[in-house]
Amino acid sequence: MEEELKVNIEIGNNYLTPNVIGNQGLTVLEAIAELLANSWDWRITKKYPEQKTRVVIILGDDSIEVKDNGVGMTVDELNIGINLAESSDQIRQKLDEYNRMGRFGMGMKVASLSLGWKFTITTISDTNPQKENVFEFNSRKLEDSNSTYLNELKILTRDKLDDSPLKDYISGTSIKIEDLEMDIPSGAALAVGMQERFSPVINFLRGIDRLDFKVINENNHEIPVGISEIKHSFEDEILKLDFENPSKWAKRKEYKYTGRDGKQYQLRGFIQLLKERSEKERKYGFDLWCNDQLIEGFHKDDKDSEGKEVGLFSIAGRTGEKTYGVLHLDGCRPDTVKSKGFIKDDSFLEVRKLIEEDLQLYKYLSIATQKASQRIKDEINNRRGLGSKNKRDINKSDLKSGNESNSAKEDALKSMPDGTIMVSQKLYVQIKKSWVFASGLDTKKNSSWEGYPLKSKNYDNLFELQVYINPNSNVYLSILEIYPNPGDQNKVLSFFKKMAVCESLFNLCVSEWGYSVEEARNIIDEVVYPQVLKMKLD
Repeated sequence: MEEELKVNIEIGNNYLTPNVIGNQGLTVLEAIAELLANSWDWRITKKYPEQKTRVVIILGDDSIEVKDNGVGMTVDELNIGINLAESSDQIRQKLDEYNRMGRFGMGMKVASLSLGWKFTITTISDTNPQKENVFEFNSRKLEDSNSTYLNELKILTRDKLDDSPLKDYISGTSIKIEDLEMDIPSGAALAVGMQERFSPVINFLRGIDRLDFKVINENNHEIPVGISEIKHSFEDEILKLDFENPSKWAKRKEYKYTGRDGKQYQLRGFIQLLKERSEKERKYGFDLWCNDQLIEGFHKDDKDSEGKEVGLFSIAGRTGEKTYGVLHLDGCRPDTVKSKGFIKDDSFLEVRKLIEEDLQLYKYLSIATQKASQRIKDEINNRRGLGSKNKRDINKSDLKSGNESNSAKEDALKSMPDGTIMVSQKLYVQIKKSWVFASGLDTKKNSSWEGYPLKSKNYDNLFELQVYINPNSNVYLSILEIYPNPGDQNKVLSFFKKMAVCESLFNLCVSEWGYSVEEARNIIDEVVYPQVLKMKLD
């Protein structure tokens, strides 16, 4: 049995086309993200925690479909949904939940008509799993200004068909866009783009094994959406501030603020320096969340009615396109969220003031020029205590103390784990026998060795060093050729390992820790070699 519900849309024909309502400046990824937001809003796991949320994006020759196994929509909810874009805030509020994710407040119709000319919504409510509600809209039929197409629109309610796009789901929603207006990215690029925009909810559901999320490309190849994060510059933890676990370089020990309900909230999220300028990809600014729902992406500077900057990136001399962050503003209630993001209420402004000092740390950090790159390294060293305005004098002092008093050095090393050497008074490196091992490095470079430092989680100013030896390098092979006797080989190779450690530290002193070549050479020859040669690495 079929039922029909007439849809009333009282707007001019030309409005409901990709040329007008679909021409709102959304990028292709933003439009797809708006559709995907509905899948997170109405995910089945939210209502039935034991069930797994399934989301699939299907790419066709001239189509894209977003399908999920969520709670679906009743015919009344679908009617509101398709009218959402041109309806008033009062109608929008009827659809709002406490945990609603739709970022732009534009609804399915704007996103769909941004992507293409025709869309079909098929949805099955978990309250009536035997029936599916279908709405089809083809804006090509509105190109004629005299068209009566809008008066013919209906929502069809019928028994679920055998070939329904939701045939394998008990409930859920399928939104299929055809006759595409936008160029859809590859399946792999789409998977990465959606992961970046919805990483908190994706990572959360994956963490409790409640998510099956994939992209199927035109060749029917499945691409699972994994867990990934935007990388910060130089892979250095001090250029990423975690508000829940602030490092010692953070301006505050804790980041708490008062919410609209008067309760204290711990600020969740992070700030980090991006690896490269990202104006083109728009992977910068702040993603703003409320109760684990993404409300606004790429939040940047804003100005009030008097022209004063009130955004989160109000830093003189710096723009936001080189910085990325995530803020969970759980102290904001939904009634502070509108179609253009958060209203700048007292709790929002308190958060901005809370992180303002930390944002200043990024004021001069940039990666556009070689000089700026060195500025970042200097900032890293300053925060580690390895550099200052008079770095050369400090380095000489470190060298002198390293040679001057063995007892002082031994006292300092007593507090460090076994296998630690002192590079300077403020820089220690731990080396274990098991961390120096043969590995096939890049044969084209023919590197004899390469070192990788890892900042210790338990000790300040301590790095754990792994050194990879290349048994195929010219130097290594020449040792085997010159010393055919196994006993001689072992002795020379033992020294080779120690030399690899020392020379790796030389390279790191220059490339990572800000020393000049001359200073690094002095430190390695006069301080490091004497300590490493006493170690047993064979």
